[in-house]
Amino acid sequence: LVVDTILVGNPTSAVFSNDNKTVEVNSALSLASKTAYYAEVSSGTFEDLAGNPMGTISGSAAWSFTTKDTVLPTLVKTTPAHDATTTPVIVKGTTLSIEFNEAMTAPTAGTVYVRYASNDNVFEVINAAGLVQSTDKKTFSFNMVNVPVEQAEFWVDLGSIVFTDLAGN
Repeated sequence: LVVDTILVGNPTSAVFSNDNKTVEVNSALSLASKTAYYAEVSSGTFEDLAGNPMGTISGSAAWSFTTKDTVLPTLVKTTPAHDATTTPVIVKGTTLSIEFNEAMTAPTAGTVYVRYASNDNVFEVINAAGLVQSTDKKTFSFNMVNVPVEQAEFWVDLGSIVFTDLAGN
């Protein structure tokens, strides 16, 4: 399957270095994330200063590459569930967790705040280093130390914690 054909004579799609030893090829198309591709170059596409044509580069074994992961991770589940109408009674030791759609890097800085929904006051503070990461690296959890007054509604504020997937997204 041919994804793109690039004309080397077009100055926007093929840019030569000052010494003409390197050419940067620019596709107008966006390549899919985490996808294997290969490039082919027809014989004679490039010539040296003496006019000798370059040989053919053909087939996936000659010049292949895989694009990097550029897809942002997404939050797929929270426990208790977001906007749940029936939540468990929160007691000391109750586990709260967030789950992503892919493996993540453990955050090293930042703070999680658990706040009362009625006034945003903080009643629980957890350092990012205190989050427990699951073996599949998709879920982070922590156990409540404090208990909300009268089982009031609360929300979890991830503050300045930056969660990134293994590719850095």
